[in-house]
Amino acid sequence: MNRLFEEQKWNYYVSVIPIMIFFIIFLIWASFSEVDEVVRGEGKVVPSGQTKVLQNFEGGIISKILLTEGDKVKKGDVIYNLSNAFFKADLKTKEIELLSFEASAIRLKSSIANKKSIEFPQEMKDKIPDIIENEKRIFLEDLENRTRKIEIEKDKVSQKKLALKEAENKFDNLSLELNLAQSNMSILENLYKKKVVSRKEYLSELSKKQSIVTRLDETRNRLPILKEEIEEAKKRVESVKSEIRSKLLKQYSSLKIEINKLIEKNRANKDRDLRKFVVSPVNGVINKLYFHTIGGIVKPGDKMAEITPIDDTLTIEAKIKTSDRALVWSGQDVSIEITAYDFSKYGLLKGKLVSISPDSFEDRSGNVFYIAKIRANDYEFAPDLPILPGMVANVNILTGKKTIIEYILKPLKNIKRNALSEQ
Repeated sequence: MNRLFEEQKWNYYVSVIPIMIFFIIFLIWASFSEVDEVVRGEGKVVPSGQTKVLQNFEGGIISKILLTEGDKVKKGDVIYNLSNAFFKADLKTKEIELLSFEASAIRLKSSIANKKSIEFPQEMKDKIPDIIENEKRIFLEDLENRTRKIEIEKDKVSQKKLALKEAENKFDNLSLELNLAQSNMSILENLYKKKVVSRKEYLSELSKKQSIVTRLDETRNRLPILKEEIEEAKKRVESVKSEIRSKLLKQYSSLKIEINKLIEKNRANKDRDLRKFVVSPVNGVINKLYFHTIGGIVKPGDKMAEITPIDDTLTIEAKIKTSDRALVWSGQDVSIEITAYDFSKYGLLKGKLVSISPDSFEDRSGNVFYIAKIRANDYEFAPDLPILPGMVANVNILTGKKTIIEYILKPLKNIKRNALSEQ
């Protein structure tokens, strides 16, 4: 009997003690092991900005359609090519007009620098050969006219110098004549005193001497006048040169103003020319094309396409139950499952809770919820696996951590709390 009791006791220890040890170990593990406490929500990927409607303000004829609806685009990608024959002709006319003005400016600048020849860039020679030849002809004619005007004034200086030289020679000759006349008068005066010559002869010689003195004085007085006239003539030469240069500078200045105006107009025209390319203003997806036919006519202001923006940041709007509102706050970590891709294969995206709507919403079914805005750390799984607006997403917002023992005891706590209550 005792032996049987001992065997039963041993069997009890063998079966119960391991269970107790396992239970103790489980309690220890459950007390320290933590699991994530999450709030679940369902939502969808939303555009990072408002849908962009592309318009064309110039109009034209569609020459190319490079993309289709649903295509992913980057900022600057061309969607349509337009052509406008009238605008092209006007642009060409303005370009020729600008080159013509610039050729005239080169001519005037060469004239201002008093160059004897002129050269034009090869581009001008190729694009406006007739105008270049005309500018060369005008340059040579202008050079000839300027040279002639200056030479006329220089000739006047030469004439004045010649007159001065003649007056100086005349002064020298009259000075010699006066010396001779004075010598003769000295001799005649002695002879007159001695009554050798008559009074008439004496007075005649005296008159000749006085005539020489008068002409000598006139010539002496004329010399500074002639010198002053030479200086005036020289100043006139410089004045003519200055007038010519001033006139050229004035023409050049006026022409540069016109050139700058044309450059601004051409810059604006080139901007208009760039509008023949209808390009995407943002990274995104083509939501809608309004024209599908090559050769279609686009009027100024017509809508061309709609682009749904896709930024480098992925935004998700998820519905959160009102009962979970107290648990979720901005800055919490979020795990995101995009239902279009198998999460077991592609995994989950990580993100942050950015904001929560200040008030709740109610849908048609009567469900009340808050809107949580979540920003993902990545905007795609891979370049060939884009995440597009409208895709459904399941989100898990990490609100904290709990030990396993707390999860086990939670129902018991609820039973205890409700045990002595009555409805």
